[in-house]
Amino acid sequence: MKELKKRIPLKYIYVLSAIIAILLSVGLYYTYAMFTANVSSGNVVNMDTTITYKFDINGTQNIHVGKNSVASFNVLVTNTTSGSIYYEIYYSTNNELTDVIIGEVVEDKTVTTIAPNTSGVLEKDKSITVPLVIANNSNNDIDIVVGLVSGYVGNTITYGSNNYPNGTKITSTYNLSDIKSSCEGQIGDTSNCKVEIENGKKNYYCLSKSEDLVEDPTGANRPVLAEGMIPITYDGNNWVKADEYGAYNNWYDYGNQKWANAVMVTSTKRDTYMNANIGTTIPENDILAYYVWIPRYKYKLFNATYKSGTSPQVIEVTFENGTSTTGTVTCTYASNGAETCQNKANGNWYTHPAFTMINASGNKTELKGIWVGKFETTGSTSTPTIKPGIKAIEEDVITNIAEMYSASKLIRSTNYLTTNGANESDSHMMKNIEWGAVAYLKQSIYGLGITDIGDNLYGPTGGGTGTSYKTNTSQSTTGNITGVYDMSGGVWEYVMGNYNKQEGGSGLTISTVPTQHIDIYSGSSESASHLGDALGETVGWYSDTNYFISSSNPWFIRGGCYYSGADDGELGVFAFDRYDAVAYVSYGFRVVLSVTGT
Repeated sequence: MKELKKRIPLKYIYVLSAIIAILLSVGLYYTYAMFTANVSSGNVVNMDTTITYKFDINGTQNIHVGKNSVASFNVLVTNTTSGSIYYEIYYSTNNELTDVIIGEVVEDKTVTTIAPNTSGVLEKDKSITVPLVIANNSNNDIDIVVGLVSGYVGNTITYGSNNYPNGTKITSTYNLSDIKSSCEGQIGDTSNCKVEIENGKKNYYCLSKSEDLVEDPTGANRPVLAEGMIPITYDGNNWVKADEYGAYNNWYDYGNQKWANAVMVTSTKRDTYMNANIGTTIPENDILAYYVWIPRYKYKLFNATYKSGTSPQVIEVTFENGTSTTGTVTCTYASNGAETCQNKANGNWYTHPAFTMINASGNKTELKGIWVGKFETTGSTSTPTIKPGIKAIEEDVITNIAEMYSASKLIRSTNYLTTNGANESDSHMMKNIEWGAVAYLKQSIYGLGITDIGDNLYGPTGGGTGTSYKTNTSQSTTGNITGVYDMSGGVWEYVMGNYNKQEGGSGLTISTVPTQHIDIYSGSSESASHLGDALGETVGWYSDTNYFISSSNPWFIRGGCYYSGADDGELGVFAFDRYDAVAYVSYGFRVVLSVTGT
């Protein structure tokens, strides 16, 4: 079984000068989470007593605590006024606090039942250190405001009146032994840590807990979410939040043709859904983009010579673990796109190239999988979306491939993801090889297999307006709601597949396009195909249209168009044609997201 390792870094922090010190907490979203102090799933972080954080009197500090996590920290109260003061430490929150303890750390809470130091009188120039803990034993992340209020000795502090803030005085207690039993230890204990140099500091990432994950027996990689993406599953009526770290089949089950889905939501609702309970409904109005996870895999070569006239067959696919490359076939490409392969023979296995990003210097980034737009791109060039039941972006709002390419990169912005999510991902217009990766997985036992995909004979994405896609499941790559739609019909989709760097009417300067964002081809016939691109290997399958690119029409279009109708052979997941890259009615595009920061 694969292990999920949740780790917490420790770092030295300078003592600031003010009145109150609170150690910030960070919720667990990553395999390794930064220690600005202190959250470990189901554990407590033991904080070194030399660490203090301060802010002005009557000030507040927001503290985020992940689900099933405990944050411990010190509060240092110092009286720098000209006389004695009465103080209270309090908290406030908008979250439900069932199964949450906010209290002072004591030796034995059965003996010390009321917090002894969270309120009291403090003489001039005196200080007191109060150890606090927030034990979040719930299944939801929480945000707590911790603050200090003060007044004249003998006064009563009434929260919410007399200019005092809304809140609750901290009176509960928490056992010191529960913190000391944590596996964290002292800052200097780095025996079970990895070290990274970040921002001029040596940071220690230390193991706090290890759990076996229930993984898909097919071997499909667990999806890698960019921060801000919300995992979703369909409950029969609505898309609801899935458990990212739960049993695989509560989110996906590739052996039963259930592919993993995720969404990007509006920035105003992002934190809400990131912190929401598992099973929370994600309304359509809050969704900006739907994505489907295509896990890393290898496939067995079946038409290595690109022979025409072969019959459709089930493509043998084996998922690969992590970023392992286990195929025996290797291929390289010349600057003009000419393909040279080793061991290129039927029966040999090839790790699909869609999961390898190669930059201009030849450096490779291996991916655990890719996120493919569930529908053709909708919205506008300035605010693209990926949504069902509406018109795809085409001629009336876009003029050429350059605009399509630019729009696709916008989905990597903070309008769609957190800052971290944007930094760890790459959003781009779908490449020809990525189309092939989806088509081959559809053609495997993990998708429709030998069954041809249904045609979208209507303009809107998903085969009709509104929620039509929920019943148009034959148009999905899986035959159910979890697959990718609009790959047969809808609109012709431009892909980043180009003849010998001929720009045509694209508006692009190809030399400025990163090599990992485009597939170049050296010739104008199927013999110039690349393994895995669903061109030469599958030419003519299901009688789908097959016209290769040329110097006069140097850009590939895929999938066919609803204008064509069902009987003329133009539509199909293996259909390809060519055009000069100028936008045209019923010509659109699709977006792919690669998470590169993991």
